[in-house]
Amino acid sequence: MNIAIGNTSSQALAALIGQVSGLPDPHNIETLLDALQLGKLKGVANIAELNRLEDLAIALHTSSYNSGEGGYIWEVRKIDDEPGKTNNLHLLSETMGEDLNKLYDLQSAYDMSVSDIEAMRSQIFMDWYRFMLIFRRGNKEPDHGMDASDIATLIMGEMDTLNQKKNNTSTKPIEEQANKIRQKLPAGYELTTASAPRYWQPAEPVILFQGKDIKPPERYGGDGRFMADKTMLCRLSPQLITAVSIPANLVGNAAELTFNKSNTPGLPQTIPLDYSEQIQALFTESLLLNQLTLAALAIANGATTNFTTASQLIKSNRLGFVTPTIIGKLTGAQAEQIRSVISQEDADFPFSLYILKNDEYVLTPAEKDLSEDQRKRLVYIFISVSASWATQLVYSGVAPSAVYFVEWDGNPWLPYSFSWNITYYPFADIQPDGKSPGKNYSPDFILDNFKLGDVSYAFKGEMKIPAQYQSYKNEIFMSPHAEENFQVQIRKFLDAQESPLDDDLRKILAALTNFPPVLSQSLNGLNSAMIMRREVMQLEIRDPAAVAPYAKFTNVDVKEAVGPMTQTAPSPGNFYNPVRAGLMSISSLTIVDVFGRNIEINTPEKLIVANNLAHKDLPVNFVYLEPRLVQPARLSFRWLAAANNEREANSHPATSPICGWILANHLDSSLWIYDHEGEAMGSLILSEDVTRVVWQGVPGSDTFGLNIREFFDSERGRNANPELKKLVIALFNNGNGDYLNAFMRANDITFNTIQPASYRQTGSKAVLLGTPIAVTQARLGLDVRGGPAYSTGWTDLRNEVNNGAPKNDNGFTKIKFPVRLGNMEQTEDGLLGYFKDGNYDQYYVMKTNNPTDKVKQPDESTITLTLDKATSETTITMLMDPRGAIHATSGLLPVKKIDIPPAQFADALENLLVAFLTTPVLYNNNMPAFPVPPVGESEWTWLQNELTKWSASQTFNPVDDRANMTDPPQEIREGWLLLSNINNQQS
Repeated sequence: MNIAIGNTSSQALAALIGQVSGLPDPHNIETLLDALQLGKLKGVANIAELNRLEDLAIALHTSSYNSGEGGYIWEVRKIDDEPGKTNNLHLLSETMGEDLNKLYDLQSAYDMSVSDIEAMRSQIFMDWYRFMLIFRRGNKEPDHGMDASDIATLIMGEMDTLNQKKNNTSTKPIEEQANKIRQKLPAGYELTTASAPRYWQPAEPVILFQGKDIKPPERYGGDGRFMADKTMLCRLSPQLITAVSIPANLVGNAAELTFNKSNTPGLPQTIPLDYSEQIQALFTESLLLNQLTLAALAIANGATTNFTTASQLIKSNRLGFVTPTIIGKLTGAQAEQIRSVISQEDADFPFSLYILKNDEYVLTPAEKDLSEDQRKRLVYIFISVSASWATQLVYSGVAPSAVYFVEWDGNPWLPYSFSWNITYYPFADIQPDGKSPGKNYSPDFILDNFKLGDVSYAFKGEMKIPAQYQSYKNEIFMSPHAEENFQVQIRKFLDAQESPLDDDLRKILAALTNFPPVLSQSLNGLNSAMIMRREVMQLEIRDPAAVAPYAKFTNVDVKEAVGPMTQTAPSPGNFYNPVRAGLMSISSLTIVDVFGRNIEINTPEKLIVANNLAHKDLPVNFVYLEPRLVQPARLSFRWLAAANNEREANSHPATSPICGWILANHLDSSLWIYDHEGEAMGSLILSEDVTRVVWQGVPGSDTFGLNIREFFDSERGRNANPELKKLVIALFNNGNGDYLNAFMRANDITFNTIQPASYRQTGSKAVLLGTPIAVTQARLGLDVRGGPAYSTGWTDLRNEVNNGAPKNDNGFTKIKFPVRLGNMEQTEDGLLGYFKDGNYDQYYVMKTNNPTDKVKQPDESTITLTLDKATSETTITMLMDPRGAIHATSGLLPVKKIDIPPAQFADALENLLVAFLTTPVLYNNNMPAFPVPPVGESEWTWLQNELTKWSASQTFNPVDDRANMTDPPQEIREGWLLLSNINNQQS
């Protein structure tokens, strides 16, 4: 028997095929099959490219989690809008955005309360369960230093808190606010709900068994194996088989024999059941389709062939009726029979394969070239028309599905229970209850031991097996099911398109011929076991022997408080590992089937480990479990409304996260600043030696000539977004140019690595300008559903009951988990850099060749989050190309991606303009005369300050390569060239 392990059954199967197929390079075979089942093969040129594919790494990482609901969010949309379509929400009033924010807050608070209530009910059950172990303990069982009445007092306090929480949790405010919004909505718009960011829990590893003796019965997922669409052929009562005729001489019978209800055994005439007539008909059909019964009836009616031969002849003819053969030609009569029975729509398929040639319909292509689906569809149609070319028997009725016929060649394999016992080697040695009181996780446990890789954690240094080990075991009901069929997936991929990987896939397909059956089962209960809980069936909460005051306490109060939250029971003597990070080996596996047979494996000789659970430093049979929170957890990454960064952005453009825009002017070595609508505010200009920086208002505006302090004191400056203002003042840096110079150079380098795949810019603009960069704000947060799962150990309960200590989490809520923003491997990632928690004197850029004290690349400790409320969130101001998304990678959870809908920035980009100081300029006939570069649909304007007013001209005298002094008067002037519509050719 072969045994494999993976995060999912498909990954385990891919690893198994890679190892046992006999093909070279098992790692590449596994990678190819992983990409196939995740839909990541399209457009890939070779396996080497596949190993570098970031999308595949993200998809594999995400597939190692199970997701759960995280609540709801509310959105306004146009009723006839398609997803992603510009929805004209900017036409709605700005107060609608505030109303949506309030609704979001109410819904979010409600969802959080529901999760808290569930966790509180579960905790009460944990405490009551331990209360009962002490309250009803035997004479020789310990009381663990506690009095049952004190535990009851603790529980009653928890129930009071729960009731207060329940009383304060209601959907009424949500309904009222939603109705208020609906009343304000104009015709054509609707208020809808969508799923809030989901919680993710690590998938428990899946064990896969392969061997000839473990084939599951076809009843599990096999009913559709004879149909192309995986359904089962069904019939109506009038279509049942009512008679069968055996032609003369088939089984030594002198004349034709016909059997039906009148001359075969039957049930009693009256059956006291509903549908008795149909039951009678089904019984008769079962006799007529049974080769043994029919052979016996034929011999009883004079057939001379021996019983064994007669039954085999009848069986082979029945097979031709139930699964008609695919013939190479159809006669005109046969074709007419098909058309007369089935619909025109169904008839289109067979006659797309059977082509009329002369008087016959010829199968084209040949039968050997038909796909499996084509074969099944043809057989289904032939059954539907009672095709008789493959049988000499004559049946009255429609053939049943081949599922109808089962011949036992032994007891089927019907797994009933699965027992697993694993040894866990934790990288953080949190001792079991009472052995090392007070030992906690180090806050730097992750930072000290792991490096954040592309999507997941990599262990720092050489991986060694920890000296400390722990044992976990569980017994669960087993649910056998049909495994993911890679053969079917490969055939579908080959049929759908041509790919450079087709030859590799065909080799795998050939190696899977006669592949032995497989059976898989996850290590259910492992996540719960690591937080000292057991997944076990529970009786209802009740103590029949209890007397006052504990009768009401248990049978009424606790029962009502806990409700349905009894899925797991406490396991006080177990180990506490809320962060799953370590190594694992299998001690024993036992499968028991319904007949009492069992397969027991003690320490498998060789365990085939999937790539994402393997590590090069580990000996055979060891599994690397990367750091995971075993509870459902969520990395939230949400835009903040620029107008109020205490609010999250929603579907209304008024709550856009864009605080403003910046744009590099390469010609003047300046940085232009714009508000969120794209209206220019001014620019920061570096001196020629880049040591100084000056602020300049927009040429032609009322604020031209004001210094930076005066500008932000003016009406125009006072209305600027507060975060944008802080950023501009920080970059001004009291006139010192070092910060702005380093900032602009780093952004130029970074942008060359992150520009979106759809990016296009005309050559002249690339020389003159950078690309508009949006200044945005977002919030990162980390939480577990319902709060942390606390230790259920006796020592911790005793400290809580006797000393009033808080529930113990061994410090895991203080662990700092790193988060990386941006991903230069992803062509659609648009992040250039960011500022953290409002500190604009420190810029973390994605790439720089010359880091300074103010501009540098982030490291793993730059952004860390914990599960402690005080440090579970952080606010980030990001500079980004809005046409790309931003990725947040934690290793702990699936990669999170957010982007800005184009409707929230398209208008602003149309408003952008930039001015270039141009001096000296030669004037001919009161018109500027100099060449300007072509810039697509953008427009040049000459702007000149005439002391008392500004003048503007979009007309330029033509110039050539000849000196011309004949057109008086000629003047030397200075001014600005204004370029507008600058984004027209950049998106």
